Amino acid sequence: MSRASSPAHVWLSGRAAVDRLGALARSALTAGVSRSGLVVRLGLLPRAFLRPHHRRAIRERLDPLLELDRALGFELPEGTLLVLWRQPGREAAEAPLAEVKALLAGFPGAPAELEPIAYPLTLPDMAAHLLALLNMAEMSESEGRLPGRDAPPAPPVEPDRVGGIETILVRADLLPYLRTRPVIRLNERGQALTEWEERELDWEALAALLVPGRSLTADPAIRRRLAATAERRLLGLLGEPGLIRRGQALSLTLTLETVFSLEFLAFDRSLPAGSRPGVLLAFSPAEILEDQALFRFARAFLKMRGYRLILRGLPLAWLSAFPLERLGFDFLRLDYEERYGASSLPPGLDPARLVLSRVDTPEALLFGRRSGIELYSGLLAKPARFSFLETVWGAPLSEPTPS
Repeated sequence: MSRASSPAHVWLSGRAAVDRLGALARSALTAGVSRSGLVVRLGLLPRAFLRPHHRRAIRERLDPLLELDRALGFELPEGTLLVLWRQPGREAAEAPLAEVKALLAGFPGAPAELEPIAYPLTLPDMAAHLLALLNMAEMSESEGRLPGRDAPPAPPVEPDRVGGIETILVRADLLPYLRTRPVIRLNERGQALTEWEERELDWEALAALLVPGRSLTADPAIRRRLAATAERRLLGLLGEPGLIRRGQALSLTLTLETVFSLEFLAFDRSLPAGSRPGVLLAFSPAEILEDQALFRFARAFLKMRGYRLILRGLPLAWLSAFPLERLGFDFLRLDYEERYGASSLPPGLDPARLVLSRVDTPEALLFGRRSGIELYSGLLAKPARFSFLETVWGAPLSEPTPS
């Protein structure tokens, strides 16, 4: 192994780990900087594996990697250990990976399959996977959920039950599980108008009905498979006459593969003439990174048909890595978090093309108004509640300083 410039073993944890790893990932995306890594996802193991002496033992197996060129170790809030370094190739990770797997296999009750738990990582080709890890870490850090605490999240549904769930989804009436939220435009005069409606499936409610005590979304592969099935069913239901009226604006969350399904083509044909610009389709950044050629093809088709596109699910630190103009998106949806209160938007980003979601508190609304954002969704994103806040503060929201 080549020696790093500094022999000290550097491990970052918590907020510092999330921010630093996000910066490294952005450099890999925007500048094409190659990095190699090794991932150990302790959060996927039973809680008995999350004791401090287990983490120390695994870190000891990873420490030799920290002697590589510009190596850094990361302890992410949801239980992932990750080491990144500049040396290309996976050869350096082979011996530590074998040691980690041998250590895990020796623990009582260890899972038989360890590949999803400990594996090598390369950038930029696995940037989508790293983005998914960062998103999970962002959510855990912001919600204060640490591995090993009480009331852990529901475990994923068993893979052998997925086929039966799909059979139910393709026949079920999913409209009662389709949640509607208005997206409100608040203009400079403080006037609030509904711009469109967000429509998304309530996966927690579906899980409570179909698999009580289990999650339909905890496993990314299962979630994507079930999402594609449910989306095709929903498009069939929404394509029935009268369910989407002329002039009605709405947004739907889709996977890329759904765009090329027979159900989407039928939905497209069912829309009233001239109504497609009022239909906004939201996609995740992870999907774009996983298959950029498929995304470019889907984008060209959807733009030709007249749809508008939304990029969803990006944290604030990632906004500059996904230029809307170059990617062909009309809007970007930013989920508000409490720690954004004192932050500002990256330079060069047009706030008129941002939708601030999770606007559930006055602080979220103040962040948006201070940043020049006009589009909002959340508990406070209703015209009557905007008027109420103006009354309480004694000043219009176009001047976002409470008295």
